[in-house]
Amino acid sequence: MSEYQFVESAPFETGFSRIFDQQIAPFLREKEVERQAAVSRSMFWINFSGVVAVVLAGLGGYYIHPLFAIFPLAFGGAAALILYLERGGKVSSDVSKYIRPILCKFLGHMELHSDVPMSFLPIGRLVSLQIIPESERVRENHAISGTWRDTNYKLLQMSCSDTYRDSDNKRKTRTLFSGIVLEIDCPAALPRTVFVKDFGETLNKLYSWASRNVLPQHRWDLGLKDAEKIFEVFTDDPHQLEQYVKPEFAYTLSEIAKRYQGGRDYCSAAFSGNKFYLALSLPHGFLSFNLGGAPLSEADETIHRAFRDLVMPRQIIDALHQ
Repeated sequence: MSEYQFVESAPFETGFSRIFDQQIAPFLREKEVERQAAVSRSMFWINFSGVVAVVLAGLGGYYIHPLFAIFPLAFGGAAALILYLERGGKVSSDVSKYIRPILCKFLGHMELHSDVPMSFLPIGRLVSLQIIPESERVRENHAISGTWRDTNYKLLQMSCSDTYRDSDNKRKTRTLFSGIVLEIDCPAALPRTVFVKDFGETLNKLYSWASRNVLPQHRWDLGLKDAEKIFEVFTDDPHQLEQYVKPEFAYTLSEIAKRYQGGRDYCSAAFSGNKFYLALSLPHGFLSFNLGGAPLSEADETIHRAFRDLVMPRQIIDALHQ
């Protein structure tokens, strides 16, 4: 494929190649010049820091103590690593900010918010429904609101983390969740229903007992052997739920989970009133176009990936309308 070309590969991408040629390709060519200059600068400073570290290590080892040579080499290596990882970082940020609104405008019926609106998603409800884990810190980014088939939805990039002390009593940060959370309006108020991971018969009983004050009291028998190897479903009213949601919906959740989570077939999901919630742990940055030092002419695959992320709510809504 020639440089700076976008080949449409899905129905929702139809017509985007023209927009890519007119709006995105010229911008990428301009930014590629900046990226190459940034890479050249970083390589200069990496080489420079390496030479300085070796010189200081030699002098320190000769005049002070042989073990002293370890410290300049360690600091020099750390500095070189930081410079390598951050090369072209500003260019990647500029590319991401430029392309995101173009994709959202092309798909239509969605708005990318420049800042996350206050109380965009109900964090407390997400925790109580076990959509996201309880954590010390919740970080929100890239908020999108949209409509598909006359159904409103919200999409939010989110990460949850807490701190802990390791065996040396040093404080460290642990990421508990990193991905996207989706909220979709339901056609009717549904009973509180939570999809949890299937741990096997014995552990399921233990988990159900331990969560008896958190989970809805009734287990929904899906009647689907394969789906019940993935999900345990608890609801306040299985009979009311079955009027609006088919057991096969669990297959939809599993397929979407595998597609977006790199093969992992379980995802957190729940109904609560007239809302449906879903969380997916992404193996990549949501709406991120950081190519890791690769030429910007190769940005087409990251655009395909961003398109797939953006249309995910439509797939859930389609399944709920079946």
